[in-house]
Amino acid sequence: MGQEASPRIQEVFTAALGHHQAGRLNEAERLYQQILQADPHHADALHFLGVLAHQIGRHDMAVDLIGRAIAQNGRVPAFHNNLGNALKAQGKLQEAAASYSEALSHKPDHVGALFNLGLVLQMQGHLEEAAASYRRALSHKPDHVEAHGNLGNTLQAQGRLEEAVACYGRALRYRPAYAEVHSNLGNVLKAQGKYAEAVASHGRALVHKPDNAEAHINLGNALREQGQPAEAAASYQRALVLDRDNAEARLGLATAMIPVFADTVADGIAATEKFARSLEELTAWSGANPGKLGKSVGGSQPFYLAYRPADVTALLSRYGDLICAGAAVHWQPRIAEGGSVRPPRERVRIVVVSGQVRQHPVWDAVLRGIVAHLDRRRFEVVLYHTGSMTDEETTWAKGRVDRFVQGPRSTRAWLDEVAGDRPDVMFYPEVGMDPATCANCVRFALCQQPIKFDPADDVLLTRIAKAVGPSEFWLAAPKKLHWATARLRNRLAAAFRAEGLDPDAHLREMPWLPRDQFAGFLDEMDVFLDCPAFSGYTTAWQAIHRGIPIVTLEGEFLRQRLASGLLRQIGMTDGIASSADQYVQIAALWAQESRDSGQRAIRRESIRRAATHADGNRAAVNAFEQALIDALKT
Repeated sequence: MGQEASPRIQEVFTAALGHHQAGRLNEAERLYQQILQADPHHADALHFLGVLAHQIGRHDMAVDLIGRAIAQNGRVPAFHNNLGNALKAQGKLQEAAASYSEALSHKPDHVGALFNLGLVLQMQGHLEEAAASYRRALSHKPDHVEAHGNLGNTLQAQGRLEEAVACYGRALRYRPAYAEVHSNLGNVLKAQGKYAEAVASHGRALVHKPDNAEAHINLGNALREQGQPAEAAASYQRALVLDRDNAEARLGLATAMIPVFADTVADGIAATEKFARSLEELTAWSGANPGKLGKSVGGSQPFYLAYRPADVTALLSRYGDLICAGAAVHWQPRIAEGGSVRPPRERVRIVVVSGQVRQHPVWDAVLRGIVAHLDRRRFEVVLYHTGSMTDEETTWAKGRVDRFVQGPRSTRAWLDEVAGDRPDVMFYPEVGMDPATCANCVRFALCQQPIKFDPADDVLLTRIAKAVGPSEFWLAAPKKLHWATARLRNRLAAAFRAEGLDPDAHLREMPWLPRDQFAGFLDEMDVFLDCPAFSGYTTAWQAIHRGIPIVTLEGEFLRQRLASGLLRQIGMTDGIASSADQYVQIAALWAQESRDSGQRAIRRESIRRAATHADGNRAAVNAFEQALIDALKT
C-alpha cells in the first residue's frame, strides 16, 4: 500500500476503532493487524492494539505494542498513560508512575494520568503524594467521582477521618448509588465509633450492590462492634454464600462468636466454648485451602476473648499458631529476602512494633519506659509506629530512638522495612465532671472500659452497696463502644433490683474525660474499685497519684494483676484482696473510713507520697533487657 492507499488505511482504522468502542474486540483486533501488515509503524494502530491486549489481560504484549507506538510518536499523552496502565497491571509500579509522569510532562492537565498516578502512588504507600495527584485531577474535573472516592480512601488511611467523610459525601452527591463509597464511608464511621451510622452506610452499599461480599464483611464488622454478634455472623455467612472461600469472612465468623459485652454469666462462660468450636472449623477450612488465610491475617482478631474470666491461653495459642502458619505461607518469600543469618553488630537491634506510640495505655504502661531507659550501649532501638494518630508523645519518641518509621503502610511495605532492618529481636507490646455530692454518701470510682466488667462480678457491687449503705458507683462512658455503657448499666441495674436495691440511688455515669478533668473527678471519689476480670493499670496509676485507695482482686492471670502489681511496687498492699469476700470487706472498710474526713485525708496523703515509687522504676526494663539477652544466647 503506497501513498495512494493511505485513505484506505484511515478507513480501516476508523472501522477498527468503531468495533473496539462497541466491544467487538475480535473484529477490532483483526483490522488493527491488517493495518500493521500494510504499515508496521502506524502509531495509532499499535497503540490501540496494545490497549486491546491490556483489556484482555495480555499485558506483556500491551507494553510491547504501546512502547512501539511511543517510539513512533512519543509526544502523545494518551500513549504514555495507557503504557502506565499496562505496567501497573504487571505490578511494575515504579515504571507505571514514570509513564504517567511522562504523559503529564506533555499535558499537565491530563485528568486520566493524574488519577492513575494517584492510584499508583497510593498503592506504593505514598499517601500524601497520592492525595495531591487526586486533588490536581479534581481541580480540572470537579465531578470526577472516582477521584473523590479514592481521595477519601487515601485520607482514611492517613487517619484524617473527617476529611475522608467529606470526600465520600462529595462522591455520593455526584453518584448516589456508588456502593463502594457507601461501604468505605461505613468503615470511617466505624473508626469514629459511630456504629449505628456505619451499619446504615454499609446497608446502603448493599442496596446498590447486594452481591458484594466485601460489603457484607464490612457490615459484619460494624455489627460486631455494635454488640450484635448474631447479626454480624449472619453477614459473614452471606459473604460466604457469595464467595465460599473468602478468608476475611471466615475470620470474621470465627471471632464473631466472642461477645464484645456479656449480658449474663452464661454468655461469658459460653464465649470460650463457641470460639473453640469456630476455631476448629477455621482450622479445618485453612487445611483444605492452604495459602488462603494468610493474606487476611489481622482483619479480625479475638481481642475481646481476654475480657472473659476463663484461662484463654491455650485457645489464643492455637489461634496464633494457625494465623502464623497462614501468614508464613503468604508472606514467607517476602520475609526471606532479608536473610536469616544474624549480621555481626556491636549492639542488639530491637524493632518495637506498635500502633500506639502516643498517649495511650499501651504507651504509658509498657513502651515509654522501655524507650526511655533501655541501655543504648547494648541495644539499638528501631520503633515502628504502625498507626496514623500522633501527639506530643510521638514527637518525643522520635527523638529517643535510633530509627523511627511512621505508618500507616501496607503489609508489604512493613515487610520491606523488616527485611532492610534485619532485627535481632522484634517486640510487639499489644496482640482509650463534676460528680454530684451528698453528705455521708460514699463514691466508688469504676473507671474502666465497660467491656472489662464480667457479669459474674456484678454481685460484688450489690454486696458492697448493702454493706456500705448510701453509696454511688460511678461508671465511665468511653467514646469507643459507648453503647456498652448503657448495656452495662442495664445489667447492673438488674443485679441491684434482684437484691432489693434501687439502681437509680446507686448507679451514676460520666463521660470519658480529658486527663486534667479526670484528675478533678478522681479528687471527688472516695474508693477506686478495680475490675476483677480485667485489671486496670493506667487508671489505677492515675488514682494513686490522686491519693485514692484502690481495692483489687488479684487473680490467676496477668490481666487480673495489673493494679496489684502497681500497689506492690509502691508498698501499699492492704488493698489487694485474695478472694471475693475479702474484696467486699476491704471496700466496705475503706468506705467507712472515708466518712471520717481526718482519716480520709491521712490515707490519701500517704498514698500520694507512695505513688512516686511507681515512676521511673527501671527494674522491669532491666528484666526485659536481660530476658532478651538470655533468649539470644539459646
